Amino acid sequence: PSWNQGRYIGRTLESILKQDYPGKIEIIVSDGGSTDETVDVLKSYGDRLIWWSARDKGFVDAVTKGVARATGEVLAIQSSDDYYLPGAFRAMAQAFQQHPEASFVSGGDCAIDLENHILTANSGSGLITPRSILLEAVPPQHATFAKMALFRETGGMRPEVDMCADIDQWYRLAHLAPGVYIPIYTAVYQLHPNQRTVTSDKWAPNLIEMVESCERNPQYGSRFK
Repeated sequence: PSWNQGRYIGRTLESILKQDYPGKIEIIVSDGGSTDETVDVLKSYGDRLIWWSARDKGFVDAVTKGVARATGEVLAIQSSDDYYLPGAFRAMAQAFQQHPEASFVSGGDCAIDLENHILTANSGSGLITPRSILLEAVPPQHATFAKMALFRETGGMRPEVDMCADIDQWYRLAHLAPGVYIPIYTAVYQLHPNQRTVTSDKWAPNLIEMVESCERNPQYGSRFK
């Protein structure tokens, strides 16, 4: 997903293109009609990526449109202001080889400010279950890779829980099969004043709906799995 992050999107794309990953990487940029330099940056990459720029309904809509075009077996959802660290994709592939039962894998991440100072660094270990997501830690969207088949089985991200759509997605996937933490840092989260998640009064209601909707659905079930 992308919208008016022309200052950062080139860094994001380069972090993908420079991965030491032997497999095919399909880059799809779903831009919401940016009015800054984003489109010029996207044009400069030629046929190395698939992209479009048109008004959308926000984050979930952008992701949904991008996923509809994707053909790979593993899905990564990266915001246009965040980026991957070297070796992230290779670590992802190794993790899925070692844990073929996992529905998704998630690496450590760090957050940086506008001067590129590291503010926080977080990583996990072991399995990721619905219970661990609620009580311990949330897998960061920008450092997580999911099996496409299972992602589609869940129906994808839900607009009714927009502010925590990524958490809701990992939570539902973890009900189908546990996730696994990758023991290295795989991504960087860029903090800046224009982020949609900086302030919102929808967080608590969306999280409650996330849990309750799973418990109403026999496909998922109890939060205590």
